[in-house]
Amino acid sequence: MAADTELASVVQPNGNENVFYVGPDGQVYNWLYTDTWTNSALDTNSVSGKGEPAEAGSGMTALYTTSPTINVFYAGANDGYVDNWCEHIVFEAGDRADPVAGEGQDEGADPVTDAS
Repeated sequence: MAADTELASVVQPNGNENVFYVGPDGQVYNWLYTDTWTNSALDTNSVSGKGEPAEAGSGMTALYTTSPTINVFYAGANDGYVDNWCEHIVFEAGDRADPVAGEGQDEGADPVTDAS
């Protein structure tokens, strides 16, 4: 885990757990528990296979919606915008999540100039 970064977590209704953190390479990772723990970088960029790196020392938050979707919000290192990684969860028989690949979305909000 990178120094001066925060964790964010979500517990899904089926008991699956997601812990999001910034790795030493600046990438945001998803440590996912279903029946065992798995760990992978958020895959949001079709070119590099990795999501937007997080800005050093920035915060992070995650939420689960009833759609069902997991959203992870953090400041991107390359543009300073708030980035939203979104993963749609498909529940199958047995009530375990089959996540569809997350897609990064640049929310277009500059935290400096668009602050309220």
